[in-house]
Amino acid sequence: MIVFTGGGTMGHIGPNMALLERVGGAYIGGYSSVESRALAGYPFYPIMAGKWRRYFSLKNGLDWIKVLIGIAQAFLHLRRLKPTVVFSKGGYVALPVVIAAWVLRIPVIIHESDVTLGLTTRISQYMAQTICLAVPETRNLLRWPNRAVVTGIPLRQGIQQGDGARGRLQCGFQLDRPVVVVFGGSLGAAAINACIADWLPRALAHFQVAHVVGNGPLPEAQPGYYPVNYIAEGFGDWLAMANVVVCRGGAGSLSELRYYQCPHIVVPLPAKYSRGDQIDNARYFQSKGMCEVIDQAALTPDRVQAMVTMVLARASAYRAAMAASSGRGATQAVHTILQAVHDTPV
Repeated sequence: MIVFTGGGTMGHIGPNMALLERVGGAYIGGYSSVESRALAGYPFYPIMAGKWRRYFSLKNGLDWIKVLIGIAQAFLHLRRLKPTVVFSKGGYVALPVVIAAWVLRIPVIIHESDVTLGLTTRISQYMAQTICLAVPETRNLLRWPNRAVVTGIPLRQGIQQGDGARGRLQCGFQLDRPVVVVFGGSLGAAAINACIADWLPRALAHFQVAHVVGNGPLPEAQPGYYPVNYIAEGFGDWLAMANVVVCRGGAGSLSELRYYQCPHIVVPLPAKYSRGDQIDNARYFQSKGMCEVIDQAALTPDRVQAMVTMVLARASAYRAAMAASSGRGATQAVHTILQAVHDTPV
């Protein structure tokens, strides 16, 4: 049996779900967390998890206590479950599980979706037998590059089965007008939402807009504008119907867009709110000719209007770049990771 771990955002959870739905297993994640809700119906074992903040905070001291408790809880869960392998997708909840598995001499496989290494990956690599990567360039950042396998990012079957006609029907959209899909990742994006609200009157003269708002008040729907707080089932339909997407720079989102060869404009989360991983992801995709990037500081309705118009005009070039990219397909990513699991000595 495989025990999966990882959480905090759907970027950490989605690839695990893609594997779980094919091979089964158990999951260790945080109490009352995104993963506990997303994985309803799967065997789920909660632990405490401490978040390391990239700024001075007295909470960091308290959270180290949570990490120690989480390690003890993960140790007990793993002793009871007796998995052959632990597969970690990262996020702060994963580190206690990786440490507990290492203590118990359970083989660990970790996966890094971003172009650069997250903190959990930087620590976990010392305890992992195999390190799965989304892109080959990340290999050079590892302590032991020979442990790496470039697998790509596995996608859930529901994401891969999108139907654009079904998406347009859901939103009440016409067939003869371009569709712009806007989303800010699983936690939303207030800056993008505010800009879209200001852009919308001009946008609706040319486009139809489907908008995942995230937390907060839901804007009023109107002809050509379909907002939702969240979308889980059916998100593949939205990607399949999109002519252009405006989104954050999470690696999972960019992988889904590449799967659909959907031209996109990335507004990465600024470095002051993160370790800069979304900026690195966005610039990497841009360097391969797969997308355009707008820094959040430069995000205005005028900029969005000009960029959407330009991306639509050059859509075939972006699609060709995504088709030619060296990233592994979603199904092949699943098979490659499962092969790595199979090849891991027990």
